[in-house]
Amino acid sequence: MRNTRKGFTLVELLIVVGILGALSATMSLAAKDSTPKAQAVRLANDFKLLRTAVVMYNIDSSDKGPTVAYFTEHSPDYLAGKLKNFTVSSEDTDPQWYVTCSEILSAKADEEFAKFKEDLGITESNGSYKMRVY
Repeated sequence: MRNTRKGFTLVELLIVVGILGALSATMSLAAKDSTPKAQAVRLANDFKLLRTAVVMYNIDSSDKGPTVAYFTEHSPDYLAGKLKNFTVSSEDTDPQWYVTCSEILSAKADEEFAKFKEDLGITESNGSYKMRVY
């Protein structure tokens, strides 16, 4: 007498479900810890992107006398996408350009972002981050 099985037994299915549950729980804990790091890296990359965009704009328009107002108005020409919470500004008495971000980071993300602040020359005041471009 031959016994041919089609399908899985209940015990086999419960073992597979248990293993998948343990793996998903482990992955969700690992992903939870990486979120502040990802936020910090994203913010640092956004600052770098804006610095590059401002420098490219100033190189392209050096004969036109680049202004912050013109850059802000035509920023889609210089940016790959829209960056929320960022502004580009300058003071009348100061020829320096600044990129300011008003994004609020969690305490852990801010701690991770501290590693990038010194490298990028970012200062913090009034709950926002400010970087001098040139």
